[in-house]
Amino acid sequence: MPDTLSDLRRNLAEAYRIVANEGILDAFGHISVRHPGNPNRYFLSRSRAPSLVQADDILEYDLDSNPLVPPTVRPYSERVIHGEIFKARPDVNAVCHHHAPSIMPFAISGVPLLPVFHLGAAMGRSAPVVRACSPQVCCAVHRSRG
Repeated sequence: MPDTLSDLRRNLAEAYRIVANEGILDAFGHISVRHPGNPNRYFLSRSRAPSLVQADDILEYDLDSNPLVPPTVRPYSERVIHGEIFKARPDVNAVCHHHAPSIMPFAISGVPLLPVFHLGAAMGRSAPVVRACSPQVCCAVHRSRG
C-alpha cells in the first residue's frame, strides 16, 4: 500500500508502463485502482497510450465515473467499466481493461469463451459476450460474475 496518494499515482503510472512494456496493454488498455482511504473513489489515467502515462496523468473519479476535478485533458470514454466494477464488487481493488488479441475473436464472434481444461475453471462456466457497454450493461455483466 502506498504511503501517500502521490505514491499511489506514481505506482499506478509505473504499472501502466510495465504492462505496456510486457505487451499486455496496447494503445487502448487501462488500469485503475480503488482509493485506499475512500472506497467510493478510484484512480485512472487520462486517455493516453499506457507506455506514456506519468503520475500527473492520473485522475480521481467517483464510482459514477465522474472526475472529482474537471479535467483539462480527455479522460477515457471506457472509464465507466472501472466505476461499475468497483461499485458492484467492493472486494475488487484494481481493474485492468485491455483488448487481448487472443480473446478478441471471441468478443466479436458471439461465441462464448468456454474453459476446456482445469486451469480455465477460474473463469466460471463461460465468459460473457457484451455487445455494447453502457453503465447498465457493464453493471449487469459484472454483478452476474459475482
